[in-house]
Amino acid sequence: MQVNINLRNDFGKLDPLVLVSPVDVASVIGAPTVGAVYTALNRGELPEPLIRGNRRIRWTVGQIREHLHGLENAFKARQAAQKEAEGEQPTRRGRRRSPIEATKGQK
Repeated sequence: MQVNINLRNDFGKLDPLVLVSPVDVASVIGAPTVGAVYTALNRGELPEPLIRGNRRIRWTVGQIREHLHGLENAFKARQAAQKEAEGEQPTRRGRRRSPIEATKGQK
């Protein structure tokens, strides 16, 4: 028997040991397709699944939560670094341009 829930809304209420499929993970992380979940997994952008074999991949809710919290912390750290960098002068790249001299009466 399969329980029909709106996983995106009820994800926070689930027990951390509940197993979720790639379809469920796509729903939670906002991936456009299930293929995007497999691509992210192959790139190392998702945690290694708890169950992998016989054409079946499953993560626990706890694994996905930890992954999402890690992304949130990385985002906050990046924002803090950007705020610090705003106070510094940006490094110039390339050579300085020579000033353009005003030409009076020349065509």
